[in-house]
Amino acid sequence: VFNDWPVVIGPSERTSEGECDGCYAERGRGECVCGLVFCSEACRGRWHSEEECEMIQKLPKPRPHPSSWLLVLRAALSKDDRIRLLEGDNTLRSPANSQIMSSLGISEEDVAQLSSVLTSNTFRRGSARCVCPAVAMVNHSCMANCRVHWEQGDKLVLTAKKNINAGEQLTITYCSTLLGTYARQTKLMKSKGFKCVCPRCLDPSESGTNMGGLTCTKCSNGYLLPHLMVDQPEIDWLCACGFQANSQKVSKFLDKLEGELADIEQLGASDLNHLRIKAQLYTTWIEKKSKLLPPSSDLLLRAGGSLALLLSHMGSSETVLGKREKLIRQRIKVLDMVDRKSMSRLKGFELFKLYLVLSERLKLLTSQKSENKEKILSLVSTQQHSLVEATVLLADDVLIPAQIATAYKDMQQIHGTELLASVEQIILNKYKKTYVL
Repeated sequence: VFNDWPVVIGPSERTSEGECDGCYAERGRGECVCGLVFCSEACRGRWHSEEECEMIQKLPKPRPHPSSWLLVLRAALSKDDRIRLLEGDNTLRSPANSQIMSSLGISEEDVAQLSSVLTSNTFRRGSARCVCPAVAMVNHSCMANCRVHWEQGDKLVLTAKKNINAGEQLTITYCSTLLGTYARQTKLMKSKGFKCVCPRCLDPSESGTNMGGLTCTKCSNGYLLPHLMVDQPEIDWLCACGFQANSQKVSKFLDKLEGELADIEQLGASDLNHLRIKAQLYTTWIEKKSKLLPPSSDLLLRAGGSLALLLSHMGSSETVLGKREKLIRQRIKVLDMVDRKSMSRLKGFELFKLYLVLSERLKLLTSQKSENKEKILSLVSTQQHSLVEATVLLADDVLIPAQIATAYKDMQQIHGTELLASVEQIILNKYKKTYVL
């Protein structure tokens, strides 16, 4: 649809020490007199002005993590007036260090305003946060008709995911498609300061997935689903049996489940023993919560995605591979339902994970000298389609793992360019029926 470029770039809480303070894509190789590090003179010249350098030199040491002040400083010094056109929610402020900013002569009022704008309008690129004013103007929808990705040259590209009618508003999603209604509403209110009332949020079943619901405590057969009303703050939780649950109790229960998952996610997995313990914790959690949640619950999908990743480090037995494939296919199935089989970036990553599993299954069959040629041919065909479709969905995206491009080149050498081109055309035709390429 159109391209945009960062006018301001800065660190986030994910930025580690030693990363280039310009592009945040490389390691810093040279230190400036102010203490910031850059990968090259060109990078320093582009992102680090003399005015900024002089101001940073005045700061007392030790300094707090740059994520609490550097992006705000760069926004304050920016000559691009478009930053002032962006809106922020004054209740949302990034953790800007007001003491540091005041020592640099930036008023508390300006810090508050810029913090709210940056919290609401920055895009992630690796560990960095970037202000791309044009794309920042694009509104949110949980059923977005566009998506964004980064290409070479710091270019943020807005592309259509589906046919867009003349006069139709362009939208992107500000949160993961695999979050249920309650989780999306919570995240959007906390991080962006607004309540979403898009068609998906107003659909209790979320395209038939029931992913934001939980098992009804009254009838045990149906699901308590989120009913969002435009004119009321709380979500109503209703089952088809007629029972309505207490909204606050449901919220506390879902928050409790989310907290349990977060606790497991924070556990280390530095060796095989810890991997097995963590995988078992996920497995037990999924088994217990499956009685309380729908099969396509966003919480079960989240736990399943984490478990599949752990299992990828735990050998290639048929049992392990079977579990991984099942978990990944479930995530792809739900993505297709809620995203209407659009050209989803997230789906591209899931398809590559599926390709990796299928590749390991092929190796296992080969090592077992299987004579089931029909099964092998079917597996090879599915493997090819998974990788090619992932490559189509993630084309030109500079943030994808190099492993994807390497795998595609290896497959070209094995099966030939013409065969993969024909597979790619089949996939393009599939999306072309309803979606823009």
